[in-house]
Amino acid sequence: MRKSRLQQGWATAISVSVMMILASACGGEGVNPLEVERYDDGGTSYTLITNAYGALGAERASQIILVEDSTKEALWTYEAAEMGGLNFAHNAEILDDEILISDTQHNRVIIARAMNGIYTDDPGFEAIWRSEDIGNFELDYPNDANFLSGGNLLITDRNHHRVIEVNRATGEIVWQFGVTGEPGIDDSHLDGPHNADRLSNGDTVVADSNNDRILVIDAGGAIAWRYHPGGSDRLKWPRDSDVLDDGNVLIADSLSGRVIEVSPAGEILWKYRIGVIATQTAPYDVDLLDNGNVLFSSPGITSSGSVFEVDYVTREVLWSYP
Repeated sequence: MRKSRLQQGWATAISVSVMMILASACGGEGVNPLEVERYDDGGTSYTLITNAYGALGAERASQIILVEDSTKEALWTYEAAEMGGLNFAHNAEILDDEILISDTQHNRVIIARAMNGIYTDDPGFEAIWRSEDIGNFELDYPNDANFLSGGNLLITDRNHHRVIEVNRATGEIVWQFGVTGEPGIDDSHLDGPHNADRLSNGDTVVADSNNDRILVIDAGGAIAWRYHPGGSDRLKWPRDSDVLDDGNVLIADSLSGRVIEVSPAGEILWKYRIGVIATQTAPYDVDLLDNGNVLFSSPGITSSGSVFEVDYVTREVLWSYP
């Protein structure tokens, strides 16, 4: 969770021409970023990008890229060749010298260890964990996986319509919300969820995408908060939601082509809109950074995508990749 700075108003759209210029700047293959995370090693800032597929319309071979922010150079890329490669991977997360990846179309979650350290140009990754080896469960299109403070893993299992907490050592499912294989919209079901996160109080926030709502679920499986507005404020396939330190929620409202911040009472406090018609881009992952800026990914469908860091107050694009 990160701190919020309230600022009401509407954002100027990023123009289609700017999106195309940024997409073409990377050359032939481009990137189609899904999950993005910002890290530092105590002196240098890095952005971890899950590149879903390098060439549009081709095989969805994915790679994880660690970019040094000041130079926009890739410190390293990781494709999990020792595990047969990645297929349409949706997220990656670093904890110490480990990297956790949702290898989405391989229907698995994997962990690799950087034997030479994460923040080096030659990490020497070694595969150490695969869900299909340890688990007594099957995954169907996992789109997110997170390290939890107690050592377990939180996995968003989209096509099984559930969020599960898994004991890393035994593969046992120790917590679940949603009924496996059963989509629904009542208080015990999900439909195509994305990007669940565990909060510091033990609650879990999830974008219940096909139901166009955001839920916060307590440890006992009860709905502690929901955002499911109608009318002009209606969400359209949201795919990420972060609960901020002040209780506000930052949402990637994908098919509305916007990022919004809402209060616990459901009031929209901040908006940022991007162009979605000509480029077929839609915000996927969004984070409020420690510096108060907003970092989000905008993957492409008919074009390459980009990652943006936007000034919260002025809405100016301060950093982009590629």
